[in-house]
Amino acid sequence: MLRIGVIMYQTSLSKGQELVAQRMVREFDRLGHKSYLITSTYHDGEEVVTHEEIEKRGGYVHLFDNTLGISVIRVGSEIANWPPRRILFRNFVGVLARIVSDLKLNVLITHSTLWNGPEEATKFVVWNRKMANEGAANPPVLICQMSHFQEASDDRYTVEERTFRESWNRVSLGEVVRQADLVLVTTPIEREQMKALGAADSKCFLFPGGVDEEIFDSPHSAHEIREKLGLPGSAKLVSSVGTVEERKNALSIVEVAKAFAASEGVHFVIAGRLDGPYAEKVKDAARGMRNLTLTGEISDEEKASLIDESFANLTMSRSEALGIAQLEFMYRGVPVISSGVGGQSWIVRDGVNGILLKGPDDVEGASKAIALLMHDKVRNALSLEASKTSSQASLSHLVAALARRLSTLLAGQPESTRLQQGDENVIEARVQGKRRVTVTTQRLIVSSSKSGKMLVSIPFNQIVKISRLVRKPWLLLIVGLALTAVGFATEMSFPASEVELLGAFESFIWGQTSGLATSTMRVLIPLAPTIAAAAVFWKRIKDGFVVHYGQAQKIFLAREFVAALRTAHSLAAGVQGSMDEPEVA
Repeated sequence: MLRIGVIMYQTSLSKGQELVAQRMVREFDRLGHKSYLITSTYHDGEEVVTHEEIEKRGGYVHLFDNTLGISVIRVGSEIANWPPRRILFRNFVGVLARIVSDLKLNVLITHSTLWNGPEEATKFVVWNRKMANEGAANPPVLICQMSHFQEASDDRYTVEERTFRESWNRVSLGEVVRQADLVLVTTPIEREQMKALGAADSKCFLFPGGVDEEIFDSPHSAHEIREKLGLPGSAKLVSSVGTVEERKNALSIVEVAKAFAASEGVHFVIAGRLDGPYAEKVKDAARGMRNLTLTGEISDEEKASLIDESFANLTMSRSEALGIAQLEFMYRGVPVISSGVGGQSWIVRDGVNGILLKGPDDVEGASKAIALLMHDKVRNALSLEASKTSSQASLSHLVAALARRLSTLLAGQPESTRLQQGDENVIEARVQGKRRVTVTTQRLIVSSSKSGKMLVSIPFNQIVKISRLVRKPWLLLIVGLALTAVGFATEMSFPASEVELLGAFESFIWGQTSGLATSTMRVLIPLAPTIAAAAVFWKRIKDGFVVHYGQAQKIFLAREFVAALRTAHSLAAGVQGSMDEPEVA
């Protein structure tokens, strides 16, 4: 069984690359493998887990995301100042080492470019290989990269950003694809681009995004989706699906819609997240247009209904690695009218399964293409070929083929270090001070938070009880107070000769400190034992829990580990059959 970590810089319900990563996790699970999405604390640019919570949990938070329907691991991260539109992981090599160890991962698949996830994951895997070569019993970990590659161009980027992207591709991406066990490419065009960066042809695996058939399985009504989105009941729908951003070039779609303003038989739909300055421009341009609807972000179910109800798909993007939305339209037999940039020129064959324009600004060509599709014979022919083209791009087909390839690669790893599969998984991990407490499905582990060295491993069937402990060294504080009292009493009973001596000492101190109030010092000196005792008292307070295990063995853990200990207690109780409830304050 494969145990896979799919690494992407954020989650989303609408963005193409994020959706591919999320759907990949779900499909691996459906095939019987175990997979996790390793991502940042952000969903569509909004923070959903705090950095403080990440630190409390020992570097990552592991949860099942009910909205996405997959296991998600969120790690410390931040939105980058440069490059734009990217999120960076914090201390990722060390955190990834813990995740791989805790969850026994044997495959890592990194997505996208221009962020540090692919670089750091590659560093970890190369380090892991070198450790194994030096004799360490490190199980092998495969590394795969899926770049969703788009050439940097002057049309889309400033000179500053374009040249940075070109530099990153040459220096960072080049090394990532050279070290990768597998390079997932969305099109044959991208295969050649990856080979130019140093990827071996034998390592390139064609993975054109994938159509998630599941979203079309639920029953949906044409009437309901038109009513829900406020669309006219009989007009032919020309639809565009995807985040409304400059790259998608929705303003050109607005211009095409203006050309059909007098026709009540055609209605245009732009469905996707509306955020940022460009989206505001699109809203302004579309204001007052009766034959155009901006729906905002829609659900997968709504998207499936809209696709099935559409007459045509219009895509006028300025750049596309592939275009998952176009494959989805084609999968349901809806002809695609495309600007033909990037991977679109591979998916859409002009006059065969769709229509290619002269570019993203070809408004006149798009208008003529829509008029051409009004002829049923033309549309039906393109519809049939579109379905045939996309049938081999189903997600289930692609992920099953990828899983077979990964299993073959993993089987070829040296026997001495091949991963031994087990049922142990990490449930809870917390860090406080110098200690890290991890609760797995089988045991409680206490280790050093800095070095990672294991201090103790306690199987649940050896835990006798977990008891509350609050211990304060009151005697120490009492001794300090007593010494202070003696000091004050002694000062008041000084003989005359000693008083004179103290006065001379005070005069000396006064002269040396330029006016320091010696009367204050006279008070502070007797208080010194109490101050010292209070400091030691505070340091020696024990407030936490004692885990009793084995033959009269025990270990103290601070109260900050209460959540982990509650989890350990409930699991141990299940193993033992019965157990006292921990005395948790």
